[in-house]
Amino acid sequence: MEADAALRNAGWVVAQRGIQIALGAMFAVLVPRLMGPQIFGQYALLTSVSFWFALLSGLGAVSMMTRWVPAFVVRGDVTGLQKLVSGLLTLRFATGFVAGACYLVLTTIWLPGIDVVSLSFIAGAVFTRTASNVCFALFLGLNQAGRWGLGELLRRLLTLVFVLLGFSYAGLRGACAGWFAANTCVLFIGMWMGRDHIRWSAMWPDRRFMAPFLRTGVYFAGGNILLTI
Repeated sequence: MEADAALRNAGWVVAQRGIQIALGAMFAVLVPRLMGPQIFGQYALLTSVSFWFALLSGLGAVSMMTRWVPAFVVRGDVTGLQKLVSGLLTLRFATGFVAGACYLVLTTIWLPGIDVVSLSFIAGAVFTRTASNVCFALFLGLNQAGRWGLGELLRRLLTLVFVLLGFSYAGLRGACAGWFAANTCVLFIGMWMGRDHIRWSAMWPDRRFMAPFLRTGVYFAGGNILLTI
């Protein structure tokens, strides 16, 4: 049964990757031509730098979920799983807020020629992206890779739509607002899809309970950062 589910999910992931490639091609054809080289260069710089801040605040969510969630499922420990997911989501909100604030401060100093409102929208996207990754990483631990891949697929689709609409309405500021809106929508969709594993009474992290999971996450996050570098 587990093998059948894994095979079925692998098929979904392959299909999603194909759609993502198509969306990426559409983005490459439409967005740079619409924005022009100067504004698109600014937009690409702002969003690419934001990935680093999201990565630094990520705490190795995918590796942590694939390592620990199956153990909770095998034990039938629903309460423990909810406690882990809820506590980790709260921590990701906190680290995402710090990362977004750092992004805004540093880019305001580094890129004084870019509108601070545009920078604020990208900083907000760092916050929402950081938290949304937890919700979809959970599905990978639950052997639901199809749902896990849906997060990135939705992000690319919504980014294409909202960035085009936003730029048409308000230039670079509108494009950055579209990036923020896309990541915010993905966050809410992820929380809704994972609602059975989020318990609001457990949102305040238990330090003793979370400590071993966070140590694992920090190790994996450090490895991911080194590989990315």
